[in-house]
Amino acid sequence: MGKHWAQSGDQLSWLKEQIPGYHEAQKKKNIDRFLTQCQSAWFQTWPMHAECFPGKPETDPLSAEEKTKLSSNAQQIMWWLQWNGNLARHSQRKDATAFVRALGLEKKPKTQVCCPQRVVIYQKLFADKVNAAVNKEIKKLGTKSPGTQMKICCEITQNMLGAEPAKVQEKIDEELWVWKEEREKELQEGEEEEAPE
Repeated sequence: MGKHWAQSGDQLSWLKEQIPGYHEAQKKKNIDRFLTQCQSAWFQTWPMHAECFPGKPETDPLSAEEKTKLSSNAQQIMWWLQWNGNLARHSQRKDATAFVRALGLEKKPKTQVCCPQRVVIYQKLFADKVNAAVNKEIKKLGTKSPGTQMKICCEITQNMLGAEPAKVQEKIDEELWVWKEEREKELQEGEEEEAPE
């Protein structure tokens, strides 16, 4: 929809006055009836033919292109109300967010952090060893498909982890325990910050 679709201040004021009715129609689930009434009232005040084709007599036949323009203009009211009457969109506008942020009232969403799997920890601790084995297998098979390479990587890493001695398994368990302790500490600090004074 064009920026200057509503040509006059009267038209824009009229559209703004319809927003509460639009919200009410949304609640009652009778948007179609409301939009039909809006279009009818609009075109009684600002006749469509005169608005779209000033100076062209209403008795003159319209071309296919002109008929399309009339149909499009009839939809403009609906589009305008859907865009400008969207409460969620207005509550998330940049200026409102900046204002809330400036006051220090913006709440940051809590991020979900998943506990790493043992195989991921193993892959990080022994990256050189794992990468060498994976690259050797990919070169041997000659595959270029990223999906196949990922599958090979997962299978080899899992097999290598399972074949590691108890000392390596304990190191992975220790890393996992450290991660959980640090995460628990982060969560407790976050709760203390949010607690009311």
